[in-house]
Amino acid sequence: MQVPVDGRVLYGVSAVDESMITGESLPQPKRSDDRVVGGTINGSGVLYVLVTAVGADSTLAQIMRVVADAQHRKPQIQAFADRISAVFVPVVIGIAVATWAAWAITGAVGAMPRPDGNTTSPMGTLQVDDDQLLAFMFGCASIY
Repeated sequence: MQVPVDGRVLYGVSAVDESMITGESLPQPKRSDDRVVGGTINGSGVLYVLVTAVGADSTLAQIMRVVADAQHRKPQIQAFADRISAVFVPVVIGIAVATWAAWAITGAVGAMPRPDGNTTSPMGTLQVDDDQLLAFMFGCASIY
């Protein structure tokens, strides 16, 4: 049975599962003059409770209000990161496109460096015969 409202136990004995509020995994014993929170789960005992808070004044409503405020508020560092990324991301994408375009043009005009039979590739061990694929690979690599 769920405890309906915040209150103070007048009389009765039970164990109340308050894990949704406190995180405590074991039910907590409740007896006369102990405080109970609305929304928690009463065990097998019977508690007679004097109501101390309902609606917007309840503990659960206050927690929900604090969480909602925290979700709507943006920290200053987050706002700063948003401003930086608004410039940084388009610049990085522009560099990648420019790198791809430069290598695509180089490959299209036949100026792509090629290894001769006696030396290693001027681009290390990379051996790609398709100039446009190579340009695409360089464009993608410039992002990293």
